[in-house]
Amino acid sequence: MVSLEDLINQNIKREQLTERIEFCQQHFDECISNDSPLAAKYKAKGMLEAAKEALISYDKYWGITTL
Repeated sequence: MVSLEDLINQNIKREQLTERIEFCQQHFDECISNDSPLAAKYKAKGMLEAAKEALISYDKYWGITTL
């Protein structure tokens, strides 16, 4: 059985991962709108994809289903 503390920590960690995705998305959008060099755009896109994959992996580990 999962304790209340574990559930709280799980929610905090998931929220941190979600915030990381939002930060990476904002950074990627800024790179696109500022006409940054191509390498910066690819790096920002890679960071965004890695953040999304981290959340997906976390959700799979904990059995969380997202729509």
